[in-house]
This record gives sequence, structure tokens and C-alpha cells, in this order.
Amino acid sequence: MLFPMIEMASERHAFIHEVNYVYNIDNNLNDNKVNPQLQRDIDAYIRSLPPYSRLDTLDFLQEGR
Repeated sequence: MLFPMIEMASERHAFIHEVNYVYNIDNNLNDNKVNPQLQRDIDAYIRSLPPYSRLDTLDFLQEGR
């Protein structure tokens, strides 16, 4: 979910030093515990896709019309 947003943001993103989200890894319903191979396959698939095009401010404004 984050890769496409970073790709489209280009240089307009920033690293946040403070932790702002912690996933409950201890939950038995955690996708990594239910089907870890599926999670690895999905990760590999997403990383193999071509990057999203950079979203320019002008493009964003024109879509909103």
C-alpha cells in the first residue's frame, strides 16, 4: 500500500522518525501467521510490478475538475 504512494509522491515524501503505527504481530489472525507463503508471494508480486508514474501537482488539480 505504501510503495505506490511513495512512487507517486516522488521527492515530496519524508521519513517520520517517530513510530506512528504498530501492527499487532501477536494476533493469531495475523496474515503472516495464517499464510506466510502467500504474504511472501504477494510481496514479490507487488515489488515486480512497474512503478507508478509520478503524480504532478498539475495532474492532481486537473483530475479534481
